[in-house]
Amino acid sequence: MRVVLRYFTLAAMICLHAGLWAQNADSLAVADSSQDEDSEWDITQVHGPSRDIEFTVDEGTWMSVDISPDGTTLVFDLLGDLYTLPAGGGQATPLTTGRAYDIQPRWAPNGREILFTSDRGGSDNIWTIQADGSQARAISSEEDKITNSGAWDPTSTYIVTKRRLTDHSSIGTTELWLYHRAGGNGIQITKKDDLQEVGEPFFDPDGRHIYFSARPSRYRYNRDPHDGIYQIRRFDRDTGEFTQVTNRPGGAGRGLISGDGNTLAFITRQGASTDLILHDLRTGSERTLMTGLTHDMQEAFAWTGIYPGMAWTPDQSAIILSSHGKLWKVNVASGIMTAIPFTAQVKQTVQEALRFSHDIDTETFRSRILRWAHQSPGDGTILFSALGRIYKAGS
Repeated sequence: MRVVLRYFTLAAMICLHAGLWAQNADSLAVADSSQDEDSEWDITQVHGPSRDIEFTVDEGTWMSVDISPDGTTLVFDLLGDLYTLPAGGGQATPLTTGRAYDIQPRWAPNGREILFTSDRGGSDNIWTIQADGSQARAISSEEDKITNSGAWDPTSTYIVTKRRLTDHSSIGTTELWLYHRAGGNGIQITKKDDLQEVGEPFFDPDGRHIYFSARPSRYRYNRDPHDGIYQIRRFDRDTGEFTQVTNRPGGAGRGLISGDGNTLAFITRQGASTDLILHDLRTGSERTLMTGLTHDMQEAFAWTGIYPGMAWTPDQSAIILSSHGKLWKVNVASGIMTAIPFTAQVKQTVQEALRFSHDIDTETFRSRILRWAHQSPGDGTILFSALGRIYKAGS
């Protein structure tokens, strides 16, 4: 059935096309006609009209941070690029630039390389780069699975990652995989049928155990974080056994073990507050080190973890993390927080969104969404709803 509507209000039309008006409905970004239609899509290239922007920031959102083995240099992510920074703060230096989205940097124990997640190959995978920003190289090469949250073993030889795959649900499920630094297909550690949501993996200092956060079931919209959605577990590489390490209200995630192997730091929820907890692996005792952090993502998909990456300092005296737009150094003994100031010169290429022009100032047009149609038992007249109004069509 084709229905033509006449003389309806401009307000109704604006409601229908509000999304197009928001960013100038008359603009149309035309794809670069010089692009070879047979060539592979390259996310690092500009496709269509764009402009370069440049600005300076001293804050950032959801920044993962790590510290070099010698304790002198930080690396963190900001707006899809990686930056290095003196450990005491100052001017940040870009390590990666361009249109690729680079996040989650982790310094290799050898001090020469940095591990990170990037979509520069067309999908999220694990990459390494030299500390001077040269020789970026893919470790994983998954095309239909999302691979992120990489972490080094103590020898800088193996890398543990989180891999998300879609099976019978649109959200999918996750597994942990182990890669050699040379690449390859990887070795599976967890199975989705046993633990359906895992992430934030890391090694203990001797490399025998892989710790990670996990929830026993797939994502649900009504999970209560105060009951503990995520808990820390570990995998013994010698015996193949899995052990649950934490079992607490408010959950536990984004864990990291001190260099002496004695203290596990992790993020939890206490009341409405996201807090940093220190857990003694010898005795099981715990104490709260920091409260009121940036809100964690336990109730969400936690695509890249429930909290940004953080790091112990090499001397184990402090933890480096981000919260509320800043980088912080938290003294383990006293809990005193010291801001690590930074400024970063951001350079980005902004590409215009593809938008199609719609002429809505016409006398008639065809409505494509008709609802609640009812036919009169008498003369066959049809009543229906369209564009927020009730209309009548003759038989």
